[in-house]
Amino acid sequence: MNTRWQEISTKCSFDLMILTIECLEAEITSLSATLVDERAEVARKLGNSRAEVTFTNHSEILSRLRAEITERKRRKFQRDIEITRPGRNLDKLPLNPSTEYTATRKTREWNEPQYRGDRWQYCPSSRQNRESREQYTTDSSQHTSTEAEAFSSDREAQPFLGVGPGKVPLPKRNPRYPISREAYPQRNSNSNNRR
Repeated sequence: MNTRWQEISTKCSFDLMILTIECLEAEITSLSATLVDERAEVARKLGNSRAEVTFTNHSEILSRLRAEITERKRRKFQRDIEITRPGRNLDKLPLNPSTEYTATRKTREWNEPQYRGDRWQYCPSSRQNRESREQYTTDSSQHTSTEAEAFSSDREAQPFLGVGPGKVPLPKRNPRYPISREAYPQRNSNSNNRR
């Protein structure tokens, strides 16, 4: 039964790949016609000499990207072959991400665990926190207070869907102040003595 399931799965995978290739070939013909029109438009706007220089620069970048994508796809195909080879137990595969993905991720520096509330937690180093705070303050310094005031005054003047803010703010409730309730009914001591 397991071998039959693998055969069906492999056939479906091949059918899906063939269908994808056929759909992409149909799109390539329409995109090729669009590309010719766009190249003619760019050559008309920039002139033939500048357009050729631009196309040459773009073709170098595109060839590098194509080579990189082809190499990635080749590695993925090799991994898939290794994973799906006959006799391989798919239940024993590791669940962690691939090594090439983890190698390209940005690594963080971590401090010792800190107690936060009800649990211990590993936190990013203070240097990273400081950098993110500095970045936030430098980005926010571009805006002046008059811009913020003008923006907020414009927003307050316009009601949303014809409904403006409440005219009289309600008093805030103190969450620690007890809510007044009716007392529970009291039982008389005489009612406890039954006859």
